[in-house]
Amino acid sequence: MQFESLTYTEMCFIKKYASGISIDQIKTDLNIEHHEDFFKSKDIVKLKLGIIDDIDLIKEAFNLGLLVVDDFILKNIYHIVFGMAYNMYLDNIKNKTTVDGLQNIYLKVFIVYLCILKTHI
Repeated sequence: MQFESLTYTEMCFIKKYASGISIDQIKTDLNIEHHEDFFKSKDIVKLKLGIIDDIDLIKEAFNLGLLVVDDFILKNIYHIVFGMAYNMYLDNIKNKTTVDGLQNIYLKVFIVYLCILKTHI
């Protein structure tokens, strides 16, 4: 599978997003002014990676080496998972696709991170 090249900013976006950093903080860090621009950036990144959902974005962050299993990840896994789940929840609200509540999204994200940790430890 061939991917389109990612820019440095897009790689920073992936790393920050998959690290569970809040949307507002990512916008500040990457000089994104509006929520719409944030979601457009995320859609562009997902398109370039050939993925359709945020769970796959987490996996790709690890596959690309943008996130590594280290002490920070291990010590802060609950905060990271919650941040990622909350970002996904906000995205669902924005798109009016609130099929899952925050608790269900958290469980799905937690399982993905546990699988990644299991394979990288």
